[in-house]
Formats: sequence, C-alpha cells, structure tokens
Amino acid sequence: MGTYLADATALDGPIPTRKLIGLTDDEALADANGTLAAAITANSAIDTRILRAITDAEAQVNGYLRKQIATPVSPVPDLVVRLTEAVAVYNLFRRRRTEYSEIPKAVKADYDDAMTTLRDVSRGTMDLGEATPPADSPLIVATTGGEDRAFTATTLEDY
Repeated sequence: MGTYLADATALDGPIPTRKLIGLTDDEALADANGTLAAAITANSAIDTRILRAITDAEAQVNGYLRKQIATPVSPVPDLVVRLTEAVAVYNLFRRRRTEYSEIPKAVKADYDDAMTTLRDVSRGTMDLGEATPPADSPLIVATTGGEDRAFTATTLEDY
C-alpha cells in the first residue's frame, strides 16, 4: 500500500474504471465493463501494476520533496496527494505508449504541471503548508522576554 495514495482504488476515478483496467490488464483476463475490484479478482496483476505506478510516483514525488522537507510527509497535504496522483496516472499511460498511441494531452499536461510544482517545492519557492522540516535542519526558536518593547500602546497612541 502507498503512503500518499492508499491502494489501487485511489486511481479509480481519476482514470475511468474501464480505462484503468485496459491500461493494466495485459493478459485480458478481466471484464473491462466491470468494477475494478472484480477485475483485480480476475487478474491480481492489475493490482500489482497499479500499485507499482503508485509506488514509483511516490518515490518520484519524495525525491523532489526531500530537498526541503522530511519524507514521507505526514500528515499528507492535499497537494501531495494530487501531485502523486498525476504522476501515477502518467506512469500507467506511459507503460502503454507505443509509436501508434500517445499519452493523452490532459494526462501529459497534468504531469507537466505536477513536475513544475515539484521543482518549485524542491527549490524552496513553493510551500506545501502542512509539511515539517527535515530532522537535521536547524530550528529557529522564538523567545519572549529580554529587553523592553520598543513600541508599546503608549508610544504608538498618536499613530
């Protein structure tokens, strides 16, 4: 099971069920018109292939994130889920790419957007919000006390 996408069913929605089965049922054992659960029962390799796409996507996402934050990220921000999903969907379409079939433009665009976002995060120009810094990064500690305040309600009352 994945860290950011729980299981194979996480991609059943972003990719229509029939297409998801078609992308992963290399042996043509499952009913493409059935449910993903039924397809996985008919051919367990479907689950394995989807989980491989998810695992590879999570590794790719973590490769970028770990330059700025500790990975795996917990709690997982929605943005990390969406980025992982875009990369996993692309991975599934890429495994079926041939000289006669292209990756759909929308899938490629989502992947490209995800990669741009991941590069921004790795450069430190974009923040995920909920993530924590790596354990070995220096902490900045704010303290109270010390010298008297330079600006108080009295000194600022005319402003």
